Amino acid sequence: MKISSLLLVSILAFTPATALAQQEQRIYRLSIINEQKAESEVLLHLRIHQQVRKFNTDVEQAISQTRAIKQFSRPYIDEFQRRNEQIQNQPDKVIRIRSR
Repeated sequence: MKISSLLLVSILAFTPATALAQQEQRIYRLSIINEQKAESEVLLHLRIHQQVRKFNTDVEQAISQTRAIKQFSRPYIDEFQRRNEQIQNQPDKVIRIRSR
């Protein structure tokens, strides 16, 4: 009888401790998972900001290239419009090319 009561007491004593240890282990695992999620979210935000900065740089470069092309092509566009107007106003005459 003494052995069975000792066994029962020991089982009752260790059962709450084991359950508590398992619960603490679950909490620890959850905190690790949450930390990993937080780190991955931070990395995701950093990557997004990096891509936005790169995109903005690409847009600025495209705008500057477009302005350079527009500035270069402006005389040709003006000459084209002048010739079109000349053809429409005087279709019989020979078109003269302006020399610069």
